[in-house]
Formats: sequence, structure tokens, C-alpha cells
Amino acid sequence: AAPSAMALQAGGSERVRVASDGKIGIGINDPERLVHLSSNNTVLALTDTAASTDQKTKYILSDAGVLGIGKLSDDYGTATEYLRINNGGQLLVGTAADPAGNRSQYALISVSGNSSSSTGHGVVNIQAGANSSSGNEVAQLCFSDPQGDYAWIQAFADAATGATDKPGRLVFS
Repeated sequence: AAPSAMALQAGGSERVRVASDGKIGIGINDPERLVHLSSNNTVLALTDTAASTDQKTKYILSDAGVLGIGKLSDDYGTATEYLRINNGGQLLVGTAADPAGNRSQYALISVSGNSSSSTGHGVVNIQAGANSSSGNEVAQLCFSDPQGDYAWIQAFADAATGATDKPGRLVFS
């Protein structure tokens, strides 16, 4: 006999299916992947019961073609989105709004605000993998196409950093 599927029903409707090939479908009768969730506004919630108040549950959301990642309050009443990938493939951090500037509308990555203020200035950090010594390159921003590099901005340490002293320099190549 051919292997069969297993289905779980609730309220008179099928809710979960384990297909004969082992794929699990929730909200779908013919799962295409190992675990396949299907609904309008699909949310996968991951809860760590040992985490602090309102930090326990993180979510992954698929809604109207947008992929969002964020956290839920303990009562699940408030969602705070950390980042999203919109329908155009742009990564938006700190905002749900697509960039609208003359050039920024074409950006693949858009950062809005910072970790201390959603309305503050945007902060992007490029950090070296180890502490830097005087003369060491700390980070680099490269401008290239598939043929190669065209220009870059390098940051160098000129001495050890202090609380408010950032002895470094940028080199434009």
C-alpha cells in the first residue's frame, strides 16, 4: 500500500497535515517544504520563557509579500518590528517605510533612527574583528561592480580610543 498522509482537524476543518513524504503543512493541505505555513498574515512566534519582560517572543512575519522580523510584548498586544524586506527586495532597518528620496529610493539597505531613538539620526556600524592598534585599518567601505573595485573609504586607527577621543582618519581611494 502507498504511504498515506496524516491530518489533524479542529472545528470541522483540517488544520495540520503531515504528508506521506514527511513534510508538515499548517494551513495548507499540500506542503511544498519540510515545514510549510500558509495563511493571510502568517506569523511564526519563537518564545524564550527565560527572557526578561517583553523580550520573550520574537517573530517572523510574512504579510502581503513583506518579510518582517521583530518582537512581541508578553501579552502579544504590541509588535515592534526590527527589520523588514519589502516586495522590492530592499532591507529596511528601523522603519517600515520605503525610502523615497531621489537616490535613496533605489537603496538596497535603508537604516532609520538608531537603537536609542527611532527618530534620531541613522547609525551604521562597521566594526573590526579585534582591537585596533595605531596604524591598523579598522574598516573599509568598498564601491565596486562585477568587474572589480572602483573606490573605497578606509578608516585607520591613529592611537587607542578614549571615552570621547576617537583618534582616527579616513582615507579616500
